[in-house]
Amino acid sequence: MHAYVLSAVIAITIAFPNLAQALETDLDSVFSIIAKQDKETAVVDINGYTRKYIWNTEKNVWEVTPVTTSFSFLFENKPKGFFLLKESPSINRWIQGAAPYLATWQTVFRESEDTIVYWQQSSQHHDGTRFLAERSDRDSLHKKNEEKNEISYPYFYSGIPFTALGAIKDFNERPLMQLVSRFKIVDSDDGLVHLLYEVSEIGLKFVYHLDPQKQYALVRYERIFNHKITEGSDDLIKYYVVDELQKLSNGYWYPKKMSRIIKYSDEYRKYLTEKRKPGANSSSDAYKDKKTVYSFNKVEIPEGCVSFEPVIPEGIMDQSSK
Repeated sequence: MHAYVLSAVIAITIAFPNLAQALETDLDSVFSIIAKQDKETAVVDINGYTRKYIWNTEKNVWEVTPVTTSFSFLFENKPKGFFLLKESPSINRWIQGAAPYLATWQTVFRESEDTIVYWQQSSQHHDGTRFLAERSDRDSLHKKNEEKNEISYPYFYSGIPFTALGAIKDFNERPLMQLVSRFKIVDSDDGLVHLLYEVSEIGLKFVYHLDPQKQYALVRYERIFNHKITEGSDDLIKYYVVDELQKLSNGYWYPKKMSRIIKYSDEYRKYLTEKRKPGANSSSDAYKDKKTVYSFNKVEIPEGCVSFEPVIPEGIMDQSSK
């Protein structure tokens, strides 16, 4: 056994002597457990909302923005599985028109392995002074072939990036057990298991913090970028923090509330601003520190449900594209 694995086993044995036999902290054991959780979580039914915050450097506080999404999401937890996402509404910054924000009510579903359908019920501009609940009557159908990055659209709504396996596969689609050799267990005395994946040739580190008492549920995940722009520090850090966990009916732990935080060094922010092409569309918030909070009101695994096909809203396929 490698020295770093042995030291981690000793640390956990001291911290949790009653778990010494149950928790042999080596990489193969950790990866096997989180892979088993993922395999046994077939279909998940979720609803919740998001809130976006911008860091105010003068007041040193997070300030809430009008950017928000209220959503429901039903999905098969497998590659190219069916999903059905309803946003009511999604409010985002709008940089191509007169109004700063755009509210959209839409349904997004995977019709087949190769096709994602966007049904936009309505969109309207607004000034960002309130959270909208009403919508207009305009309907339109948008259908296009799936592109590789489209899966990220409902990805965060599923909560999958905030599970151990989801976070690890967020950057690498290879089979999980093929990644074991690239990871290290980092020593710690806080009772958590810390996994490190480093790609030094491009200045990138991934650090995963797992709770062994909750079947290695993810409690924190960092992507650390160091492109040698910031002297003596990292350039950019993306934090994924699980603020609250809940136990599902299948015995596994799943996020109930979590945050995605992006922080830039002053030097890297200046570098990116100067590098941006003149006239490029971008909001004034482009390189400010940001935080998006995801809150799930409901996370359920439907009993006996191992697969499903999305129920398409009545009449949707009869409409013509506009």
